[in-house]
Amino acid sequence: MAKRILVLVFIFTLFISAANVYSFNGEVYLSRAKQFYYQNKFFLAKELFEKVLNKDPVKFNAEACLMLGNIYDQHGKFKLAISLYQRGLELASPKKKFKIYLNLSQAYRHDKNYLKSLEILNKVIVHSGKHPEIFLFMGLAYFGLRNKAEVINNWETYLVKVPYGEQSETVKKALKWLRNPKFKWPEEIERERREAELRRQRAAAAAAEAQRRRIAELERQRRLQRERARKFLAELKRRREQERLRRLQQQRDEVNIRTRRINPRDRGREEGRRFDEIER
Repeated sequence: MAKRILVLVFIFTLFISAANVYSFNGEVYLSRAKQFYYQNKFFLAKELFEKVLNKDPVKFNAEACLMLGNIYDQHGKFKLAISLYQRGLELASPKKKFKIYLNLSQAYRHDKNYLKSLEILNKVIVHSGKHPEIFLFMGLAYFGLRNKAEVINNWETYLVKVPYGEQSETVKKALKWLRNPKFKWPEEIERERREAELRRQRAAAAAAEAQRRRIAELERQRRLQRERARKFLAELKRRREQERLRRLQQQRDEVNIRTRRINPRDRGREEGRRFDEIER
């Protein structure tokens, strides 16, 4: 009996130990995922973030939502990013919502929902004094909407607040491009490129057809020349044969004449036979 109790206690102890070994600790996974994130090891960070989100969603805080949302946004999974940012806004304190709003606006823009992106940016425009990039992002959203005037307006505002820097130099170049009288939107350039390509293809097709017709005409001329040559040779052969037969006949006639001249006796006999026939 005592042995049986000891065995049961041992089994129970093993069970508890195994449960402790294999229990999922969301905080540990989150801590490790954030380390990977800051080390730019986004694939490893994504794997750990998703494990916590699936197995221990209660521990998945606003900061984790922001980080995983950023990873999704970088990999083109914009709708998943938007969903994570929205979850993060529900969990974040008011002071920490700005950064999530800013990233949410960019995810909407990347997803080509430019109006929604502008709506989010207008919610945080009060922070533009410390965060002038809001005007940069608004200009990008208006660029997506093909509103050139608003793009110029927002980017000029950005340059007033940030006149120097690598990003500012890029914006200056973009503004110069926008103000160019020959400026065209990317789709206009693409349409013209396609039209030019279509014209090139049509011209190439027309040239190929013209070449085909020239070749066909040359081939027809060659056939006609061959046919004329064949008829000419046939006619020449026929005339030569006629001439040969004529000469052969002429030679025979000459032989016959010479034969008659050489054999007068035969001629007398022939005349005698004719006389006899008359007498009868």
